[in-house]
Amino acid sequence: LFLVDFCVTREYTKEFMDSWLHLLQAAGSEDCIACTEWSQKLGKLTGEENELMLNAHIDSMILLATPLKLTTTQPFAFGSGTPWADITAQIRDNIPLILKHRLTPPLRETTV
Repeated sequence: LFLVDFCVTREYTKEFMDSWLHLLQAAGSEDCIACTEWSQKLGKLTGEENELMLNAHIDSMILLATPLKLTTTQPFAFGSGTPWADITAQIRDNIPLILKHRLTPPLRETTV
């Protein structure tokens, strides 16, 4: 089961939230360099990842930020038969590659 949940209730530090927001902004603007830098600052990447892992991570972050982009038609539809279903499938396709090549565990803040 793969779940992307924008309604999780959990307390986060201001530092984490500020960094996560910068990462989402970088992903939303498709700024691969900033996306990589903020991912490293957050600890999602070490800086030693191979190109396959780096590309899969950045691609997934950019896809995840799609509903938040200024160019995305609002309200954004979620559910089967919507663009979100296609985005979720594309992110899901990256997961095996990320699991195989990741060099650091998922952030504590992003796990349940």
